[in-house]
Amino acid sequence: GSRWAETVVTYSFPQTSSAYAADYPSTWPQQNFQPFSANWAAHAVSLLAEVSSFTLLTFTQDSDAASGSLRWGRFDDQYNGAYAYGPGSNEYGGDQWFANNANADPIRGEAVSHIMRHELGHALGLSHPFEGIGGAAPASYDSLEYSTMSYRLHTSQQDGDYSGNHYEQSFMSLDIAALQYLYGANYAFNATDTTYSFDPATGRMLVNGVLGDPMSHVVVLRTIWDGGGVDTYDFSNFTDDQRIDLAPGAW
Repeated sequence: GSRWAETVVTYSFPQTSSAYAADYPSTWPQQNFQPFSANWAAHAVSLLAEVSSFTLLTFTQDSDAASGSLRWGRFDDQYNGAYAYGPGSNEYGGDQWFANNANADPIRGEAVSHIMRHELGHALGLSHPFEGIGGAAPASYDSLEYSTMSYRLHTSQQDGDYSGNHYEQSFMSLDIAALQYLYGANYAFNATDTTYSFDPATGRMLVNGVLGDPMSHVVVLRTIWDGGGVDTYDFSNFTDDQRIDLAPGAW
């Protein structure tokens, strides 16, 4: 329903509740406001870099910690959840809130990282698959296998059923398609010949031999965007039988 009109979006990490206007549409900033820790902030920045890798959006940190189109904060939430406002010119557009009860630092593939990616999706204009603007996505695509915005870990589960704890490690195919629809596609990213491989002991991805971010579990559940070139998936370091389908949109 909305998107940021500019291609350069600012962000900040407010340090006090006074950063939020008095007419803010809730009392959240007053409910034991806590700023993001350095590790949480670093993970948020890494998610912004991921968005820039497949869209034409770029993100710059505002010199004023109280300003920025995207702002992150923590508060005491009775439901121990998270919330985000979509793009807009109002005070709270782009603000993202996370309950203080989550103490673990975010690592790709676990719950906190998933929640941060999900709320960032809302802050950039994405809705849930089951309530999309203009019609919901088919149920066969309503899961984290296809979108970080889903409430299902697998398509066979019910909304809110996260039994099992292997969350997505990136924005997924429907997220990438939707954000590229809103903001354009970045065909300059990895536009030359690129080889992707994975460490079977840790689940971490290597791009042309360069090791990527740590993963929380020894699984691979991610979508790769590549701008061009002749690219290779190298699974030669796996000893188990593999089923590899390179058809568009396949697994």
